[in-house]
Amino acid sequence: MKSETAATESVEPAPKAVPSGWRVLMTRERWTEVARIIFTGLMAFLYWQQLIPIQGLWGAVAIGLYPLVRTGAFDLVKERKIGTEIFVTIATVVALIGGETVAGAVLMVIILIAKFIADLNMDRARASIKDLIGSVPQVALVRDAGGERIVPIENLRAGDVVLD
Repeated sequence: MKSETAATESVEPAPKAVPSGWRVLMTRERWTEVARIIFTGLMAFLYWQQLIPIQGLWGAVAIGLYPLVRTGAFDLVKERKIGTEIFVTIATVVALIGGETVAGAVLMVIILIAKFIADLNMDRARASIKDLIGSVPQVALVRDAGGERIVPIENLRAGDVVLD
């Protein structure tokens, strides 16, 4: 028993899990995106209520489209793939040119909200996976002919009898 106690005392605790709550996930960039979505939606509403001119709506749509255009252009040029960002940009521009300015702006706001939620959920899933990886034991209690001992998991071999 004495060797087990000595071996147990040398065990290092598992690394602490990184918090994965929404406050951690809401970075400065995410708050900027929330502001962009709210601003664009508000401007579409104000235009619909005839409280601002169409130029105000076009400016808001340009601000709202910026991250989609940037991501879409990067994917197209650097990765040679066409993503949904390109299609949303084209659909919004066609709606604006076709005179459906409010519909185009609302479409874009809905897509921005969906993209924001998808990105947030992806980062939450990544944080959860990191938490799971961090909770994996780093050592195991092994019984062999010499008794029980603590062994780092990377030193375990097939056939070892793991107790804990």
